[in-house]
Amino acid sequence: MRGEEVAIAGERSFMLTNDLGDIEPGTRQGLFSGDTRFLSCLRMTINGVALVGMGGGQCSSDRARFFATNPALRRAPAGTLLLERIRHIDGNLSERIRLTNHGRARVHLCLRVELGADFADVFELRALPEAKQAPSCVPPPRGCHQAFAYQDECFPCQTLIRWSRRGKQTAGASEFEITLAPGETWRCRMKAEFARMGAAADVNGPSAASPDGAWTVPQLPAETEPRSHDHGDLLAAALPLIRERARVDLKTLQFQLPSGEYIVGAGLPYFMTLFGRDSILTAYLMLSNEPRLAAEVLQALALYQGSRDDPETEEQPGKIPHEIRDGELAQRGEGSRRRYYGSIDATPVFLILLSEYVMRTGDRELCDRLWPAAEAALAWIDRYGDLDGDGFLAYERRGSDGLENQGWKDSWDSVCFARGALAAPPIALCEVQAYVYDARLRMSALYEQRGNARRSSQLRAQAFRLRERFEAAFWMPKAGTYALALDGRKRQVDAVASNAAHCLWSGIATPQHAALVAHRLTRTDCFSGWGLRTLSSTMASYNPIGYHTGSVWPHDTVMAAEGMLRYGLVGPAQRLLEAVLSAALRMPNHRLPELFAGYSRRAFPDPLGYPDASAPQAWAAAAGLRACELLEGLQTAETPISRIDRGDRSAYRSAPLRPISEPKTPALRTPRAGIRLHRHRARPHRLAWS
Repeated sequence: MRGEEVAIAGERSFMLTNDLGDIEPGTRQGLFSGDTRFLSCLRMTINGVALVGMGGGQCSSDRARFFATNPALRRAPAGTLLLERIRHIDGNLSERIRLTNHGRARVHLCLRVELGADFADVFELRALPEAKQAPSCVPPPRGCHQAFAYQDECFPCQTLIRWSRRGKQTAGASEFEITLAPGETWRCRMKAEFARMGAAADVNGPSAASPDGAWTVPQLPAETEPRSHDHGDLLAAALPLIRERARVDLKTLQFQLPSGEYIVGAGLPYFMTLFGRDSILTAYLMLSNEPRLAAEVLQALALYQGSRDDPETEEQPGKIPHEIRDGELAQRGEGSRRRYYGSIDATPVFLILLSEYVMRTGDRELCDRLWPAAEAALAWIDRYGDLDGDGFLAYERRGSDGLENQGWKDSWDSVCFARGALAAPPIALCEVQAYVYDARLRMSALYEQRGNARRSSQLRAQAFRLRERFEAAFWMPKAGTYALALDGRKRQVDAVASNAAHCLWSGIATPQHAALVAHRLTRTDCFSGWGLRTLSSTMASYNPIGYHTGSVWPHDTVMAAEGMLRYGLVGPAQRLLEAVLSAALRMPNHRLPELFAGYSRRAFPDPLGYPDASAPQAWAAAAGLRACELLEGLQTAETPISRIDRGDRSAYRSAPLRPISEPKTPALRTPRAGIRLHRHRARPHRLAWS
């Protein structure tokens, strides 16, 4: 695993550095606003020698503090100097630098700060972290000491550097000659201002400051060494640490859209933007902690819902977007789109989130406002989603540079047969059919509440016909689980994968098959001991460090556990929840990353990281909170956890799990005490933890 990176963010500007506080050239680190990197190098040395880190890191979502000392220098013995850097980001970057001489002799030093700006697009960084061009120093305007510019007619950008002290400015560096007596401290301030010039962003430009203190962030606990925990003390040890870290991570990812909604970006550094699937599932996992996030996400996505048929962007009327971008490549249409709709599952999960939000909060005003969007989403499922009329939602890439796979496992090799061959489109994923089943039942309930019994009955009948076809087409009796997908020839893609667990989460599985799936997925080939592998280790394409072919994704594991609890399968669900929380305890700063390697816990006493995982990442952080919530519910159930037998449905009572065997329409629930309902606001405000 690479050295732990430190991230801070504010107003959609964010900074990713190493644990010294430096931005190392040739890496994914940098100072970003939206999809553009405005600093690609920020490195401090003393007398040309790199410093030795002493600790520090993130203090809150928008602040960090770093400490370093010197190795042996000509006139300064090792460990006699202390460099302190206090950093804050709030749309611009400010940094206070303090250098103290703790030695017994006067020292003469040269503090050198290397700076560079490549203005790279995050899509370029995903392919090649190195700068796309040499730092472009330009004459600084009055009042500034250094300036970098990207002088492009279509996408002009600049970064301005101001210092509180006059130093020697050269191309790409500032040097300060410092003389310190014993005990003396030298102080300096740096400010970096950055902007895209001349054009308003489509969705994600830096926004005006919002009222302070509206989303309260707890102080991070001091980092402790990971240690082993038995089942008895896992809750006491893990939950407070993981909950605090997850809340700070989600705060770090929060930003405001120009339309007024506060949402969380999917992850740093590549995904700090509005997504369909990622934003929806994050909001779903956060419903108990922050229900307003769901309202904000739903309103934001409805603004970008498809209205025309465009093969290049995969847009279709009623379809929920996959992602919204505003970087240079998106503006030019080179390799990315400002609006891209290549997601087969964002539209049904949009309906799931709307229903769950309304059921939990009773916010019918928002439901009324978004009802045209909900009906358009249903129409897209019926008219466009079923490509060949077989009753299943399927995808096939239409754009020249779009995603080949368009489920949540969207890497090119994620949909494969047990022997390793890739599935040919159109591809109907098992979990997508489950989402459609759930969405139709939920919309049936909402239609009934709105007095449209006929439409409600139609949707309920559609849902149960889909369930019958799904069982016949996807169930694999010998494997004891559902097929990953159906390929273009209607063959079962017979790989054993974690996708089947989402069929429990959505409720399409029969109770008998749900129990078999839970048993199959918690065997050692699928369950690493740290979480659920995306692909069984017995499959030909298994790779423990493959993005979707054997790694462990925390949100995937937690959603699988929630699905098992829906069917009363407490034993396997508890194993998954305890595993992912144990992994979090052993991660740096107790942070759950986007994914980590799928190596067995028996072989590796600590989980191994994935080289390029986003951290912080939204649905991983939200999954940590949801895992704490579910495990606490199990611990407070009437039956002691140690006595719960597998499949004892009556033992788990704390979660609102809807029965799945009866074709009755679930009634909408009334608002829970203590939840403030979201309403449309003329003056937007930040999200606040309940």
